[in-house]
Amino acid sequence: MRGFCELIDAIFDVVFPPICLSCETIVGENEKTLSLCTSCRSRLKTTSGFFCPACGRRLPAPHVPCHGGVQFVLAAPFFFEDPVIRKIIHLLKYSHIKRAAAPLAFFIVSYLQSITSIKDAGYDDFVMIPTPLHSSRERRRGFNQSLLIAQEMEKFSKILDGEHRLPNFRIEAGVLARVRKTAPQIKQSSRAARAENVRGCFAIRDASKIAGRNIFLVDDVFTSGATMGELARLLKTNGAKKIIAIVAAKA
Repeated sequence: MRGFCELIDAIFDVVFPPICLSCETIVGENEKTLSLCTSCRSRLKTTSGFFCPACGRRLPAPHVPCHGGVQFVLAAPFFFEDPVIRKIIHLLKYSHIKRAAAPLAFFIVSYLQSITSIKDAGYDDFVMIPTPLHSSRERRRGFNQSLLIAQEMEKFSKILDGEHRLPNFRIEAGVLARVRKTAPQIKQSSRAARAENVRGCFAIRDASKIAGRNIFLVDDVFTSGATMGELARLLKTNGAKKIIAIVAAKA
């Protein structure tokens, strides 16, 4: 059976050869996992350290932001202005190409491994929560891109070796729900409008999985921080400890 499946995969690759998500050239055998060619990958420039979500300042460790009242810190391996990463995110989010989640997750996990020891920072017991979509939007898209990224992160955390080995990610996808449908954040004209747009649109489904836990909030892009801020406020109200917002790119 295994040999038959491998034969089908080989035939499929001949008929529909895998292409790079960025430049659309055919990728080599060792590039297929990420669907990204070596040339495009070599152009990527990874950030270092964590960020304060209020001012964007780099933080030396994932402890507290430099602005009072901010309830989480930000982790982002790339800036959204990077054309390769921006295209991959657009393919996942708007063209519904699920395989685009793999390279985003790979780079997030590699980035986390390279900059900190999660256990030394007090994150030896945490859960990973994808940013929820409203049920109608998820049905229309066919998936939640944040959950796909989280699932790929879970896979890569088990096979990647780094200077600081990460504990296996544990996903809790049903903890949060988006209970009110909102207009897309990208259509909001200001930071204040974005904050108002998401206020009260989330709810906790199972507080027992939050209280006393460290949380990794997963999303694709961080822009104004309104969505993450609302989620962090809700999680803190329900007893969450430290919160890191993990995204592929920050604007």
